Amino acid sequence: MQPYYLWFFKELVSKKISTPLLIVVLIALIAVVGIAAWYLSLPPAAPPAPAPTAPTPTQPAAPAARPKLVIWGRATFTPPQMYWVEKKVREWAAKNNVDVEITWLAVADIGKKLIAAVEAGNPPDMVINGHPVAIFVEQGLLLPVDDIIEKLNKSDIYEIKLQICKFGDHYYCLPTMFEATWLHVRWDIVQKAGAEHMFPLKSLDDFYTVAKMLNNVEPGVYGIGLPLGLNGYDTWWTFLHFWGGYGGGMLTERSSAGVIMDKEPYRSALKKAFEIERRIWLDKLTPPDSDQWVDASNNNA
Repeated sequence: MQPYYLWFFKELVSKKISTPLLIVVLIALIAVVGIAAWYLSLPPAAPPAPAPTAPTPTQPAAPAARPKLVIWGRATFTPPQMYWVEKKVREWAAKNNVDVEITWLAVADIGKKLIAAVEAGNPPDMVINGHPVAIFVEQGLLLPVDDIIEKLNKSDIYEIKLQICKFGDHYYCLPTMFEATWLHVRWDIVQKAGAEHMFPLKSLDDFYTVAKMLNNVEPGVYGIGLPLGLNGYDTWWTFLHFWGGYGGGMLTERSSAGVIMDKEPYRSALKKAFEIERRIWLDKLTPPDSDQWVDASNNNA
């Protein structure tokens, strides 16, 4: 207040106001200043109480997100099997309040897509009939399923199948079935070729001989349907029959020291297995497109 007061006073003096009037004005100013000083010395008045506001309605809590399970499966050439599996999965999901996304992939695609998904950091949560298990275990990408196997009664599962899923001290996959293989023969063609005396076959060499005898007995019917190439797992399974049939072997234990396939007689057995498949192909005893077959192709031949 003092600067304002002094400034105001100087302005009045500069206008040469008469002395009596100036005295009156000064008295009035002093009175005003005194009243102002008294007023300012009073404690500040309490602010007015805020007007009551209506209570904010309580918002309901957002429901918790349902967990989601992403499953990939290897499609088979027996659709009822896939339908049964998917039905069981969806029944479990509904009972446990879980969302499920199931994708069935062709035999020729699932291996490549699994590897691509892993490299992209976006693999599925679960795989049905997927390969290759060992590679993913070695990379630390799979969860052990020991508790599931125990719950299913471990003693009720063939030990030889469990060993396929065991790495170290844990199980990382659940065997679901045996896949027995056998030789389908069209006996009418065998009879036309006069090859009845060759059965039952006694060796893999007999197998090759009969394939030559039956080839083109009926035009367009090959002596054997041999899956080759990289589009199906039957290529590998079939080769194992030849390899094992000639006395082959791969490992005695899961370590580099246990590798025996490069030692005799296993090395010679491996060469014989490659040779019989090579001869079947070069002699055109199998269809020319069998190097592109998937697992279902031989069933449709």
